[in-house]
Amino acid sequence: MISLPFSRFRFHCRTVTPLSLPPYAGSAWRGAFGYALKRTVCVTRTPRCPDCLLWRSCAYSDIFETPPPPDTPLLANCSAAPHPFILHPEATNGATWKVDEAFTVDLTLIGRAVSQLPYIVHAWGEMGKQGVGRGRGRYRLEGVSQLAGGVWHPIHEAGGGLSPLPAEAEAPPPPPEGVCRLVIETPLRIRHGQRLMGPAAFRFRGLVASLLRRLSLLHHFHGDGPLEVDFRDLVARAETVEPGESSLGWYDWQRYSTRQRTAMKMGGLTGWLTFAAGDLRPFWPWLALGRWLHVGKSVSMGLGRYRISTETD
Repeated sequence: MISLPFSRFRFHCRTVTPLSLPPYAGSAWRGAFGYALKRTVCVTRTPRCPDCLLWRSCAYSDIFETPPPPDTPLLANCSAAPHPFILHPEATNGATWKVDEAFTVDLTLIGRAVSQLPYIVHAWGEMGKQGVGRGRGRYRLEGVSQLAGGVWHPIHEAGGGLSPLPAEAEAPPPPPEGVCRLVIETPLRIRHGQRLMGPAAFRFRGLVASLLRRLSLLHHFHGDGPLEVDFRDLVARAETVEPGESSLGWYDWQRYSTRQRTAMKMGGLTGWLTFAAGDLRPFWPWLALGRWLHVGKSVSMGLGRYRISTETD
């Protein structure tokens, strides 16, 4: 069964100038983070990472353009493996901070990417000097905490060293009993067939297939290698699972892509569905891990987050 270590970090920041961020600000943070990390670690200044001599030994490419082995069949239609990080902005509905106000941003690192934390912390501080969001609001990094055992532990203060705790593999809790509710907290973008799944077209099979693909690829490229799991059987069994009650909607929003120089639509599913807990048992280890590692498209910017609750929660 899947065992994929990961760690969640919290960056404690304080504004130097006013800072304004749009809804689902993970897009703004991801763009600024990638730019700052590349400026921090790139020594060759080669325009395209695949053309660089250091492509397979660089912290930036490891995080943002993970190079798959040339003979891997898993990514036949993709140019890079999944990003081993997820950004969790403090506010998903947009926010504005005045000068000298504190805020936090969480970041999950998955598998071997945790070893790149020193570069990431340095880049996060440099990112504050460059500015983020509309008007390039600037901040200073005051410290970093790490979540372990349900408690946030300080691991870095500005001007000091870095003392991270070991990454942990999340042990799934016992499967739920009775009726449980799957709550989609940030827009869920899953392509099922030729289209994104909308409220009327939701299929549990599509959710499971997307989750299995994401977690197995993360395990393959950022964990301990390929998994020996009968994915076809699991997806086929998911075909029989139907939700009970549901209240799903579609949230439309868009972000501006600096690389493509155009606005991109990023709408996705939100809302909730109920399931008989017994129906979820075959998929429970995957669903439990997905609560932390998200599912669907654009997860590195915080999309595809969900939680699962029971009638007694």
